[in-house]
Amino acid sequence: MYPIELILTSEESDIEIYTDGSMKNKATSEITMGCAFIISAPIKHNFNCSIEDNPSSNKAELMAVLLSIMVCSKAANVIIYSDSQWVINIFGNLYYSTINEIEKSKVNYKVLWLCLFKIIGINNLKVRLIKVKAHSDCDYNKEVDILAKAGGEKTQY
Repeated sequence: MYPIELILTSEESDIEIYTDGSMKNKATSEITMGCAFIISAPIKHNFNCSIEDNPSSNKAELMAVLLSIMVCSKAANVIIYSDSQWVINIFGNLYYSTINEIEKSKVNYKVLWLCLFKIIGINNLKVRLIKVKAHSDCDYNKEVDILAKAGGEKTQY
């Protein structure tokens, strides 16, 4: 059993998560993209990975949120701290939309947004996103920033 699976069986219903995405060397052939999340409560866990295809910082930020939601227990109250105003704005705009409305929208990374909201709905999650200032003095935000950058350096298979 992988440590991250513990959150799936946790009896706690409140989950706090810090997310971040990273993109380096944007204008070169050495471009890297990574994302990470830290579950700070009820039990601390972290995860990071590299991401491929259609690189953008917004995609990296959204992937961090999507991957973090995938490990939450059913019916949890989830608070996600993100430094991405783009993710927070789009999330807020789409939160009460139907799947049909999202499919018809012109939002970037529509498939990722659809996956995110499907997971939220299927698992009956209550999700709130809170803005944190990028590179702020928040220890978890600093830590997840480092993890996201390290994720971009991971070998892709």
